[in-house]
Amino acid sequence: MILNIICSLKSKVSREYVNMSIDSFDPLIQKNYISDVKLIPYVAVETLRFRELYNYTNHLEFGQRNKKFEPTEISLQETHIDLWDSILDNPDKNWIGEHDAYLYPDMVDDAMRLLDHIHVVDPYYANIGLYTCFYYINNDAIKMFKELLVNKGFPINSGPYGLLERLFKTSMDRYVKDERGGYGNKEFNYVLPYANHKTLNFGMSPTDIHIPFNFPDRDAKNNPNKTPVTQIYSHRLSTTLHHRGHKKNYTRYHKVIP
Repeated sequence: MILNIICSLKSKVSREYVNMSIDSFDPLIQKNYISDVKLIPYVAVETLRFRELYNYTNHLEFGQRNKKFEPTEISLQETHIDLWDSILDNPDKNWIGEHDAYLYPDMVDDAMRLLDHIHVVDPYYANIGLYTCFYYINNDAIKMFKELLVNKGFPINSGPYGLLERLFKTSMDRYVKDERGGYGNKEFNYVLPYANHKTLNFGMSPTDIHIPFNFPDRDAKNNPNKTPVTQIYSHRLSTTLHHRGHKKNYTRYHKVIP
């Protein structure tokens, strides 16, 4: 598999986070689970006015409701979407990471087990990290998502994490759902952390994914599928992108270091 890390090549802070991220994934690199790491630079903010590719509406996320997107937010969003195009039809499994993705050292075996299972099933969408720091979408999902964004005017009214959930739900109902109300014969169509980001949920439908996206796992203690990847936050480095509406640059789910 290939790990594509979205980052700012011009930023010393971003490069330091990248180094910490790659170090955390080194056990998977040494075991050849990750065959290559590619650094993907952000779409340059100064080029955004020439693009105007998608239908941005005002934010609907909590804390940012009805606010317009900042250029840096659009840059991050469109870097994710551009990356989907570049990995389409690539024979390797391509996972998308952000520069602060961090694999817990005591969960390497869990991560390998999950990756093996996900690669065999090939769900439309698999997210085993905090927000969009480490996720996979298959070829069919990329085609459906881009059809919605490019040809159907699908509104972008949240960050990448919320956008992926909404694209999955709409695609399942519009393109996958059969006349009997089924969603195909895969073992599962998505993997997503519950809202407390400690454990994972495996499911099939838009109704299914609504639950982990919005609610914590009520039986987390007995759920064997733990979330192996989080995001690292350094007080020394701070952040390269501040999300409006957030009182702090990190949450209780981050791995916080000095």
